[in-house]
Amino acid sequence: KKNEEEEKEVQKPNFGLSGALAKDEDNGGNMYKGVLLKFSEPPEARAPNTQWRLYVFKGEDAIETLHVAKQSAYLLGRNEDICDVVVRHTSCSSQHA
Repeated sequence: KKNEEEEKEVQKPNFGLSGALAKDEDNGGNMYKGVLLKFSEPPEARAPNTQWRLYVFKGEDAIETLHVAKQSAYLLGRNEDICDVVVRHTSCSSQHA
C-alpha cells in the first residue's frame, strides 16, 4: 500500500512568482542594463505635483535628503546597477518598487 500511495501523490501547485508574466517574447522582457526587472511601471503613473522628500537617517543623524518628486516611480534595493535608491542592508532584496 505504501508504494501505491507514493505513486498517487501528485505534485502540489506552486503559486510562487515565476517571472513568466514579465517576460515578453518581442522585447526580451522588462530589461534594464541587462537585468530583468521585477516591477513594471503602470501606464497611469505620473510624477507628483507636490515636492516630496525622503530623509535618510542613520541612528539619530540625518545623512541625506532625496528629492523624490522628479520621477513617477523609483526602484529601491541593493542592486547598485539598476536601483535609483540603493539600500545597503541584508534584509532588503535586490529590487523593490
